[in-house]
Amino acid sequence: MTAPTDQLTDITKRSQEAVTTAVRNWTDAVQSLSGNQPALPDAHALVNTYFDFAEKALSVQREAVQQVVSAGLKATEAVKDQASKVTAQV
Repeated sequence: MTAPTDQLTDITKRSQEAVTTAVRNWTDAVQSLSGNQPALPDAHALVNTYFDFAEKALSVQREAVQQVVSAGLKATEAVKDQASKVTAQV
């Protein structure tokens, strides 16, 4: 009996081969259909554009969360200060 890692490695290898075959078949089909059609956009440029957008979106999200956390910390400090004042008066 093979070890679970050997089985996982085999499954991974077969999956990669299946994906490679599917992509190759898809590429062949697109090339055969394109004939005299305009050239397809540069795939590398599309990938770069997508990840540039994702990077900017993540940066905006990070900044928004940082602002929310800062506001939360200030509110917590204000509540803590008020609680301390009330406790001191009692």
